[in-house]
Amino acid sequence: MNYSDTSVLLSALNTGNILAFEYVYKTYYKGLVNYASRILGDSEASKDAVQQAFYRMWENRAVLTLALSPRAYLYRSVYNNCLNSIGHKKTIRKYEEEQLKELYFSTVIQTPDAEMMLERSEMEQAVMAVVNALPERCREVFMLSKVEGLKNREIADRLGISLKTVEAQMTIAIKRLRKELGWLLQLLIFFS
Repeated sequence: MNYSDTSVLLSALNTGNILAFEYVYKTYYKGLVNYASRILGDSEASKDAVQQAFYRMWENRAVLTLALSPRAYLYRSVYNNCLNSIGHKKTIRKYEEEQLKELYFSTVIQTPDAEMMLERSEMEQAVMAVVNALPERCREVFMLSKVEGLKNREIADRLGISLKTVEAQMTIAIKRLRKELGWLLQLLIFFS
């Protein structure tokens, strides 16, 4: 049959001719997926939108009346499916955001201890990020002083370096912390 003739193609589709459907599928599938991809930016969602359009065409084949052409019908159907997909994604995203807000308000806001632990954790992470970025010797001196609580003389003896080197390394560490974490220090001063 000559499926390039729209009336012949439509008649064959109405009677459930699988070859006519295969012709439409092979002719338009790739173009429709590219079109949907430009709208959605997601290849899997695009393929789903196209598959839905073909499925709907096949399901409605007996009553299908195409005013223009199968191509126009399919592109319009894919366009509508893409809009539905975008709306569905927005709904899911909004639901997820609401669930996160609810979790935050129910566990953090209503329990001040959790809020304080969260703040402490965020502050510790910020401090450790800056400490970890210090030069190796500087970081080592800082950790021995502030974490292990050693005095400068003890650090010098343990590392086999001069007291002046320990003091210089601590000065570098403190300056870097003030520079990188000035916002945190201001915050601590404001809330204390």
